[in-house]
Amino acid sequence: MSKSSKKKQQELTLLLQKGFGYFRSKNYPEALRYLNQALKLDPPNADPIYFNRGLLYNTTGKHQKALEDFTSAIQINSKNAVYFSKRGELLHKLGRDEEAVKDLTIAINLSPKRPDYFQLRANIYELLGKFQLAIQDVNRLVELIPNNLTLLTWRGQLLLKLNKLEESATLFRQLIKMFKGPSSAFLYYHLAEILFKQQKIKESILNYQNAIKLSPNNHVFLFNLGHALIKNEQFQDALDYISKAIKIAPNGNQNPNYLFAHGLCLLRTDEYQKAILNFTRALKVNPEFPSIYLYRGICYNKLSQNNLAIEDFKIAIQLDPKQLEYYFHMSQCLAEIGEYQEAIQKISILLKSNPKDFRSYKLLAECQFMIEEWEPSLKSFKVIYENMKNDDPEIQKILEKKSKEKKNEQGNEKENKKENEKENEKEKEKENKKEKEIEKEKIDDKVDQKSELIIQVLCKIGQCYIKLEDLENAEKYFHLALEIQPNSVDARTGRGAVRFLRKEYAKALPDLEECYNVGGKKTAALTYLADTCFFLGQFEKAANYYEIIDKADPKNEDALFLCAQSYMKIANFKLAIKKCKKAILQEKKDLSRFYNLLGMAFTSIEKYPKSLKKYEKALKLSKNNPVYLFNRAVTLLKMEQIENAQKELTTCCELDPKNDGYHFWLAKCHSQLKENEKSIKQLTIAIELKSDEPQYYFARGLEYAQIGEKELSLNDLKKALSFDKENEHYLSLIEKIKNDKPLNEIEKENENEKKEENEKKEKNEKEEEKK
Repeated sequence: MSKSSKKKQQELTLLLQKGFGYFRSKNYPEALRYLNQALKLDPPNADPIYFNRGLLYNTTGKHQKALEDFTSAIQINSKNAVYFSKRGELLHKLGRDEEAVKDLTIAINLSPKRPDYFQLRANIYELLGKFQLAIQDVNRLVELIPNNLTLLTWRGQLLLKLNKLEESATLFRQLIKMFKGPSSAFLYYHLAEILFKQQKIKESILNYQNAIKLSPNNHVFLFNLGHALIKNEQFQDALDYISKAIKIAPNGNQNPNYLFAHGLCLLRTDEYQKAILNFTRALKVNPEFPSIYLYRGICYNKLSQNNLAIEDFKIAIQLDPKQLEYYFHMSQCLAEIGEYQEAIQKISILLKSNPKDFRSYKLLAECQFMIEEWEPSLKSFKVIYENMKNDDPEIQKILEKKSKEKKNEQGNEKENKKENEKENEKEKEKENKKEKEIEKEKIDDKVDQKSELIIQVLCKIGQCYIKLEDLENAEKYFHLALEIQPNSVDARTGRGAVRFLRKEYAKALPDLEECYNVGGKKTAALTYLADTCFFLGQFEKAANYYEIIDKADPKNEDALFLCAQSYMKIANFKLAIKKCKKAILQEKKDLSRFYNLLGMAFTSIEKYPKSLKKYEKALKLSKNNPVYLFNRAVTLLKMEQIENAQKELTTCCELDPKNDGYHFWLAKCHSQLKENEKSIKQLTIAIELKSDEPQYYFARGLEYAQIGEKELSLNDLKKALSFDKENEHYLSLIEKIKNDKPLNEIEKENENEKKEENEKKEKNEKEEEKK
């Protein structure tokens, strides 16, 4: 070595000593100055100088310069594992993980027993989601450092991320046996996590509890136990643990996840206002947490604050438009406030993504039902039924069971009894333990819920068919529902309604009475029941049922009207008047019919002037109503204003020429005015319209007798008798006319007979009033 080379080497050594010394003492500017001077000497093996300057740049945050120096060191010496590992570490820091992995792989190949290289590469693989590669590195680490709890725990966590749940759980169980004491708290915690993922919620809860016993103030353990308890529907217990987690955790009151879970527990324990406060606090911390808006909206909905609920659902949808659950709750809320069309639009979005979603289809069908779109509603309910029948195994079992029961009922009843007895004995043996009993109850509840669901759908289909006037199909679906549950109130109501609409009132009555007895005032059976009693002539019963409907639903105008009509039928005119006056005070929509009924009631109690005033009001509201004109005409007849009555009845016949009753009463007016020919003409029209009414023939027979047409008179009287063979009055009159008895004597006798009949009626009415 020449003197100059030797001197240069000495200078280099001195510069490096000073540079490294300043580096160690953290005097980075001086260290950098000496290292730069050393590099200016252009030494042949400068890689350590570049490497150390790279470390210095890295330490002072000048990462790009550090990267350049590490690269320079590698270019000079590509066999040094440390150079590659440090550059890999820096690349990872800069977010260039794929490049970092390449450098670390070279470092491992150059130095395969360095645990830190495997550890860093495993970390990067885990961050990249390459869990299989990460676990391979961790396995190598475990070989280099055996029985290390941290590494073994890491392996278990990676197995969990690879969804190798059973393998991961087995490892943690082994570790719990190997490592006792406080350190095993995390082992219990990780095992609980795995069990939770496996849906083994009860086991998961036990392991979280074991973790908390060893580390009682770990807010993460407390929170996750609360989460598992929520899953197990133990909301009050969950609330206690999550409350404790919030108190213990640093800034627990600012943790949106903790506040959200706390609010969820309050929601499930019906503490809606408190839940809203928690959700609102969580949203102040994280205003872009869509699930919180969803559940706060549900709380508002429960409190009937639907406008606030809808606003929250809208925000949730804006934040996460792909989350279908948000659309469902918004649709449900819109339906509750009667915005059925908008609800249908939202449901359509749901059904495009999931055409077989039961809840959405059910809500769609119900909305269509509410806006009286019977055919679309029917179609939707049928789709639900078919999907339930074909895709839900539990529904299939219910239907199969009922089908088998039906077949068995037709045939082998005795054999079935024996088999059932054997099955019952087996069931009793199985149900000895409490856990099995509880499990069975849960299964039974689930089956009952499913049965109830399918019955609801079948009944809705039946109701749609009723609205579409297809009674045969309606009965078919109510029958299917009754096969599943013979005591179903909705199904029996439906069947009763079908029978009512077919005018099979006697058959409808038992179904409707049973439904009313079970369902009470709110049941749909009540209206049909009241109407059925009315049409069966059970007016007192009908009035009682209409009274109940009126109290439960004061806006039901029809019930109030029919209640008044029922009182009219049982001659309780005071109550009939009271009901009509109530309707008038409440300003019901169709007041004309109530004024008309008031007119009839006042006529019945012989307050004719009042009656005429009420008819006048009825006719102002409903001009030229033939029914109201007819009733006024009857009152005028009772007041002996024959000519006025005749005018009214003539108008009635013009307005409704096919009403036989109007022609009959007009004939009466003509008769009283001694206009026999005109009377006969009107009676002939009445007979042409209704040829099986005996009193029309009887009246015409009398008119013929008045004008001396004995033969025609007898023909009509005999015709009347043919329809009413036991009528003694007709028989005696025929004999009198045959014997040429003077007509004025016959009329006097008829008048006396009528007086006697009226006196009897008055007596009966007075007795009824006393009762």
